[in-house]
Amino acid sequence: MLQFVILGLGVGAIYALGALGIVAIHRGSKILNLAHGGVAMWGAFLFVRLRDDQGVPAWAAAGLAVAAGAAFGALAYLVVLRPLRHRPPVTQVVATLGLLVVIVGLASRIYGTDAVLVSSWLPNSAVTIAGASVGRDRICLLAIALAATCALALWSARSRTALMTRALAEHERGAVALGASPTLLGALNWALGCALAALAGVLLVPILGLGVSTIPVILVPALAAALLGRFDSYWWALAGGLVIGVTESLVTRYVSVSGLSSAVPLVAVVLVLIARRDSGGNRLAAAPAQSVPAGRLSPPLAGLAIAGVVAIAAFGSAVWIDAAVTTMTYGLLGLSLVVLIGYANQISLAQMAIAGLSAFVAIKLAIAIQVPFLLAPLVGAAVGAAAGVVIGLPAVRIRGINLAVVTLATGLAVQQAIFNNESFNGGIGGLVPPVPHLFGVPVDAVGHPTRYALVVLFWTCLGVLAVWLIRRSRFGARLIAMRTNERAAAGLGIDVWRVKLAAFAASSALAGLAGVLIVYRQPSATFEPFSTSASFQLVTFVIIGGVAAISGGLAAGAIAPAGLIFTGLDQLGLVTQDTTVILGAIMLVALRVHPNGLAVWRHPKPERAALDDVRAPARPAQPLTADGVGVRFGGVPAVDGASVTVAPGEVVGLVGPNGAGKTSLLDAITGFADSSGTIALGERTLDGSGPSRRARDGLGRMFQSLELFEDLSVGQNLELATGAGATPGTLPASAWDAIARLDLAADLGRRPGELPQARRKSVALVRTLAANPAVVLLDEPGAGLSAESMRTLAAELRAIARESGIGVLIVDHDMGLVLEACDRLVVMTQGRVLAEGSPRDVLAQRDVRDAYLGEIAAAEVLA
Repeated sequence: MLQFVILGLGVGAIYALGALGIVAIHRGSKILNLAHGGVAMWGAFLFVRLRDDQGVPAWAAAGLAVAAGAAFGALAYLVVLRPLRHRPPVTQVVATLGLLVVIVGLASRIYGTDAVLVSSWLPNSAVTIAGASVGRDRICLLAIALAATCALALWSARSRTALMTRALAEHERGAVALGASPTLLGALNWALGCALAALAGVLLVPILGLGVSTIPVILVPALAAALLGRFDSYWWALAGGLVIGVTESLVTRYVSVSGLSSAVPLVAVVLVLIARRDSGGNRLAAAPAQSVPAGRLSPPLAGLAIAGVVAIAAFGSAVWIDAAVTTMTYGLLGLSLVVLIGYANQISLAQMAIAGLSAFVAIKLAIAIQVPFLLAPLVGAAVGAAAGVVIGLPAVRIRGINLAVVTLATGLAVQQAIFNNESFNGGIGGLVPPVPHLFGVPVDAVGHPTRYALVVLFWTCLGVLAVWLIRRSRFGARLIAMRTNERAAAGLGIDVWRVKLAAFAASSALAGLAGVLIVYRQPSATFEPFSTSASFQLVTFVIIGGVAAISGGLAAGAIAPAGLIFTGLDQLGLVTQDTTVILGAIMLVALRVHPNGLAVWRHPKPERAALDDVRAPARPAQPLTADGVGVRFGGVPAVDGASVTVAPGEVVGLVGPNGAGKTSLLDAITGFADSSGTIALGERTLDGSGPSRRARDGLGRMFQSLELFEDLSVGQNLELATGAGATPGTLPASAWDAIARLDLAADLGRRPGELPQARRKSVALVRTLAANPAVVLLDEPGAGLSAESMRTLAAELRAIARESGIGVLIVDHDMGLVLEACDRLVVMTQGRVLAEGSPRDVLAQRDVRDAYLGEIAAAEVLA
């Protein structure tokens, strides 16, 4: 056992070096570099070429390989990543995927795909430690990792450059004001990270051999190790790499199941991450780069496309029929990512693994219990949906780059444990299912390609229809609302985690359906098409096509290898071994100049919601009671035993100096902050329930930043707010009255971003009312408004309370608005309630003047 522990420490040290590079890049740019394994591969290739082919000494060859990695990192940052610095994290992660596709494509073109053995360049004579005999090279690897970690930790703690880099990643404008150069520091950190990746490749190549498919596998364990340290700690990255290496080694020693050694440590890391519940930098940006088209379906174009496929199936050659089938199956896979990434903004790098797993189960059932081919796609869809829910469960608690790592690790675990396991995959010959029949007629792709193409066309049409219905449905609107702003969606009563799981299930069902249609194209089913690298390529194709549009998902199938466009270019002699590289380069260009994808040429316009002037029954009047509320951040009290009540039809102002805890109190009441104390609405206690539950119970929230859904029209923003069992598009009387008084009817078909700030405020207020709340909480509704707009807002708040019986709790610094609109004031300071009562009585108190307004300001307000 000790021998295997020491062997694992050696491999774990290489994982740690890769993780150190990932941490270095993320600390400096907040970008997760998924091209890291590709850089390690190029370092290994260059090292072997220099040492073995050119006769360069090993130490010099290693140095040159590391220097080349550093140069590539700086260039990649300056040319690809720096121009995308203002785009959401998902876009930046996808850009590194494009880099990986280009790197792997170039390596395959230059070096080929066959793996070769490479001799070690470190001392590898045996050494005995406590009776265990191991090679000296493993000890050297551990020493190198420890030395690199010590050096990086010391540099990051004491170097002004390192500290300025971290400041730059957190707040670029602030760091620039102190004299930092974002371009120089970003390039420096990318150079450092990629140099470490190249070094890891140089050290790993004697262990795994040299090949396009061998060295890049360092990516997943390195990502997992870096993730343990939240992509920020060098020491935790080292520890994570060593733990993964040792665990892999011990599993290899004691467990005979093929592939399990790679799967178990990664699954363990995923479980640790889920239990830890990361937040903060783990969140996605609120506004994704790609705009979502309205989801219109053109019958003439759809009919033309179907007729074209039928014509190819009936009259085309075998090559063109195969191209049409490839386009349709990969189009279904593309549509699955349209639902997940385009509509829900949830990135998954396990889509091909889900497709392959679904196909595996369907084939096994066909062989074991003769499940007919008619049901096989439905079985695949069901298995895919179930797998999607399982893989999507981490998305309930983690987001963004961490979710990408989780799905990547899961996909690799499925690949290693099932697809590459001869105990399951049928060996070289694969799994041989019965010849597919429909109603007694053979439809196998080899013997009857036309029939199989028509079968695939049928399922593809159903898939397109399903995605179109999702986009046009209330569920689709909730997906896009969550995509734009999870916090605002939860504030309207949308159960975000259920919507996420439903998105994963729907997306994975489409992937599972496509997986079954892919494996049935051959007499024997093999699972090479479902590798992790295939998932990377799929994301690339969809980004090029347009990840937020149905046409973009189908375009992904057309440009996939052996698809219609690919085949057409091949027939013209325009396809070369560089085609994959070219596609990766096109994706990088598209991300920069046309983020909506090639299938979406114009900025998509939203549709006007179907709002009928039918007034929903008003919610029964209920008082809000918050008693002894406390909120703490890192042990520091933001709210300390504050109490406030709001009666039906009453407007209460919550005022106080900056930092008094007003917004924190609103967050506690609406469930966006963990709190102590008791919060009740009428007779119902809300303690322990989340923000979406509280919104459905009758608490409405208008945020200081408004947090409107920019991809939806004003009308759709309002329609989406009608929840809690209400008929979609049926607003309460308070909302219709506000629409009339604020003259918003003409703006219902426009996007919020097209409106001036005052009207955006009005939209946010009406959207809050559209949820039919019993009490509304408004955070700085008057900020940035003119005096005239302020008077209009004050009148509207009074009307809401008087005519609808809704309680209003308003936080605002404009005392004119507060005095004109509010029946009662509650003054907070240092997290506690200082005074409450009628506005003039409260403002006349000496302690309120001392803590908040001051003598002169109080005199002016009271005058």
